[in-house]
Amino acid sequence: MLSNPSYAENIFIKKREVGKTLVILITGDRGLCAGYNVNASKEAVTLSKNLAAPIFVTVGKKGNDYLRRRRQTIVKSYRGKSENPFYEDAQDIADLVTDLFSKKEIDQAYVVYTKYHSMINLIPTSQLILPLERRGDDREKNPDFITRYDSDAESFINRSAYMYVASVIFGAMLESAACEQASRVMGMDAATKNCDKIIETLNLQYNQMRQSAITQEIAEIVGGAQLTGK
Repeated sequence: MLSNPSYAENIFIKKREVGKTLVILITGDRGLCAGYNVNASKEAVTLSKNLAAPIFVTVGKKGNDYLRRRRQTIVKSYRGKSENPFYEDAQDIADLVTDLFSKKEIDQAYVVYTKYHSMINLIPTSQLILPLERRGDDREKNPDFITRYDSDAESFINRSAYMYVASVIFGAMLESAACEQASRVMGMDAATKNCDKIIETLNLQYNQMRQSAITQEIAEIVGGAQLTGK
């Protein structure tokens, strides 16, 4: 590592020519949650069309199946983590992403997840997580920052980048988990209402058929009585 690097030259901050891009897709392991899984998967595929040589990491079986059917390149898949994510799960993914980026096997990384706005407003979203966005010069904004961290700035920035990536991924996993359950509740509510409508329609048809059968029987009895009377 460099002993006193410029922040702009750090591997996680410095922009470079993009040859390959990693997309992390977060969906669920199960269905019965309306369009939650499909909408996030479509967002990832749409995003990938504008990226250089996209490869994928999937969190959730449904997104993995969606991409495989479309012959996308999946370098790693995770299951059993989507509905109840832990920070350690996000750290595992961050380890993979930062390692690939450090080795220059990827030049960009995005995360695609579903953002919760309300029970009826769940929006598939994509976010660039690497390289880090450089906002102003920390040396000018906070001189004390230099005093405390300049002696080992490279390792400090590397560690901060890793923590940032893990935190963003964990936040995306939490948002997606909330959206999955919200979508499942809405889907089950819609299914219940549809069942009620179907039952109501079938009851009406049954009553109409029963009434027709009774009317037919009465007509036959009356007709038979008239013949007997004659």
